[in-house]
Amino acid sequence: MRHGKSKTRTYHSWPGMLSRCENPKDRKFAIYGGRGITVCERWHRFELFLADMGEAPDGLTLDRLDNNKGYEPSNCTWRSLTDQSRNRRNNRLLTFDGRTQCIGTWAVEVGLAAATLNKRLTLGWEPKLALTTPPRKGTTSGHKSVYRHRNKWRVHFNVRDKDGKSFRKEIGTFNTVEEALTAYHAAKREAL
Repeated sequence: MRHGKSKTRTYHSWPGMLSRCENPKDRKFAIYGGRGITVCERWHRFELFLADMGEAPDGLTLDRLDNNKGYEPSNCTWRSLTDQSRNRRNNRLLTFDGRTQCIGTWAVEVGLAAATLNKRLTLGWEPKLALTTPPRKGTTSGHKSVYRHRNKWRVHFNVRDKDGKSFRKEIGTFNTVEEALTAYHAAKREAL
């Protein structure tokens, strides 16, 4: 059956999913099919996969909601790479105030660098204290990409080009840490 979708991102997601789960020669088989992650029988036909998932929205890729379950309509969605990185088996989870989230999600929510939050917890801080203590004043903003330089606040972050090479993107210099953090978050949103 011809579907006219062979050049779409959605179509390219489909054989990748099948290969990771069913081809022992796939380089990612060990962490997918090798640990029991399967593709539902329905999704062995691209047309049915497309009918259930729809076209992949720009900037989003296929992700499983529960990483211990297989690829099936009730367990899959289209997500950004940032959201996917917060849905990994090896993420450090933190429960506070009845909610469990990965360190990266908590860090964004409370305005800390993930590295700062992780370090605090590694040093034995209680979750409430780690999440509610403001970052140190002075030379650091609590974000690794926002730092003090000659009585100003500089902002940068690392990005990857289309070839996957990482490089530092300078955002600018600001008078206050608040201005710098606002610029940092705006630039990160724009980069996604």
